[in-house]
Amino acid sequence: MCRETKNARENIIKNGYSAKYSDNTLASKAQDGSVGKSRFLGNFQPINNNPNAKLAFQKPNGLVAIWATSFDMLENADSDPQIISDLLATGYASEKEYVLHVVDRGENLGDFGENTFVPTWDKLAEPAKKHLDPKYYDATSDVLNSDFQK
Repeated sequence: MCRETKNARENIIKNGYSAKYSDNTLASKAQDGSVGKSRFLGNFQPINNNPNAKLAFQKPNGLVAIWATSFDMLENADSDPQIISDLLATGYASEKEYVLHVVDRGENLGDFGENTFVPTWDKLAEPAKKHLDPKYYDATSDVLNSDFQK
């Protein structure tokens, strides 16, 4: 257990969980891209016991798309799978075991992983048009919005 999660565990035991950032600060971080520019990313998922399991599927174009956040965003959650699931809105199943992958992208993001972003509706459009087949371009504006999600 790293120092940050050990401190978070002690704080949760003593005071209960408290969010590291306010909703307004989270919204600002989503807009300014600071989460996507973090050195350490956290990916949280149920454990896959397949010996050939990978963190994520590599697409034919070489990209490996994962849902992740900065480790900084998860730090106050310690290693509690219920709290982490709630933070990421992924749903939690108590009968499953979970793993938190922490990915160190290095000190120079230009060398590794500069294509990380917070998936707001506007920010999803650019990679969608870059990586989707051109026949889907016109559909992106129809589906990348909160009305379509309902």
